[in-house]
Amino acid sequence: MNVHEPRLGAHFTSRRERGSDGLPTLSVTLDRGLVPRHTLERRTETNLSPEAHLRVREGDIAYNMMRMWQGASGLAEMDALVSPAYVVLAPRKSADPRFAAYLFKLPEMIHRFWAYSYGLTDDRLRLYFNDFKRIPWDLPSLPEQKKIAEILSTWDRAIETTTKLIANAEAQRRALMQELLTGKRRLKGFEGSEWRTVTIGRMGKVVGGGTPDSQVSEYWGGEIAWATPTDITRLRQRFIRSTERTITTSGLKNSSANILPPGSLLVCTRATVGDLAIAEVEMTTNQGFKSIIPSRAYDVEFLSYLFTFHKHEFVRYACGSTFLELSKRDFEKRSFSMPGEKAEQTAIAEVLNNASLMVECHQRKVETLCDEKRALMQQLLTGKRRVRL
Repeated sequence: MNVHEPRLGAHFTSRRERGSDGLPTLSVTLDRGLVPRHTLERRTETNLSPEAHLRVREGDIAYNMMRMWQGASGLAEMDALVSPAYVVLAPRKSADPRFAAYLFKLPEMIHRFWAYSYGLTDDRLRLYFNDFKRIPWDLPSLPEQKKIAEILSTWDRAIETTTKLIANAEAQRRALMQELLTGKRRLKGFEGSEWRTVTIGRMGKVVGGGTPDSQVSEYWGGEIAWATPTDITRLRQRFIRSTERTITTSGLKNSSANILPPGSLLVCTRATVGDLAIAEVEMTTNQGFKSIIPSRAYDVEFLSYLFTFHKHEFVRYACGSTFLELSKRDFEKRSFSMPGEKAEQTAIAEVLNNASLMVECHQRKVETLCDEKRALMQQLLTGKRRVRL
């Protein structure tokens, strides 16, 4: 390696300043950077005094030396305390803090963090400052760094705004479900119609699934979609039309699985109890499901919302030491209050569909913005695309 090649040590120093009382304590996360420790779901308590912590100053970058190879770093927006196990980087005059924060999330840079970390296994890797400063990487001029950081922060603000819209749309959908699926609010034209309590067993035909012999290759890779609970948990919407694995007609005969027509409701009754999806195409499932082929008196989209709203009822009656499972008998016995008229069920489903479409629209927008940001980071942070100053 060229000894004159620019290294990160030319742009950052290690701040080993002791903490002091009265400052908030921050922790490094993989996805959110530096956040207040008390906001972590699994926060760890410490008996260390403030003086035993490291002080991070506004504009510093702190990283977890044990997880830097995964991208665990964050920009400090305020003076605060961090764990003494962290490394606090103080940018020199040649480095813009916001630019550096983006740079340290670049996949190529994270790979270098991994390459310069030491440890026998990944869970023991450490990136000490003395090794961090040896990493080769040249930075553009300070004005160009600031401009790049400004461009990328525009995408961050758009992502943050749209994420808030998702939260608002989801809250509105939950409120609608609370009102419409309990009968507290009736839609226009249905005020006088009655609701009744119905067991799942009376909503249609309930069928289980099955698994062909995994050792027989001719049973697998056919034309029949074969759903597992994993396929459902990966879904971003309520409908399923393709699965990770497929089976053949002979595989179907070898198992206890059943062909489900489009419009069937697949409900997980093992492991991820209560997760569900509506089949858009003809398919079958493994034994982790109890699927419903609804009778003509029931709207399948309404049932999907109703079951989602009452998911706790399925979990409540599931049992098992290795994994939760709900028997067919207990599944069919579960009862719910609902409109007696299918027309009202359909009308409620349409209102909730509109609310769901709003959530999905904002989610797609966030995904697009994130893709655009990743592409910009790849171009701007590597110098493949230069900005005009």
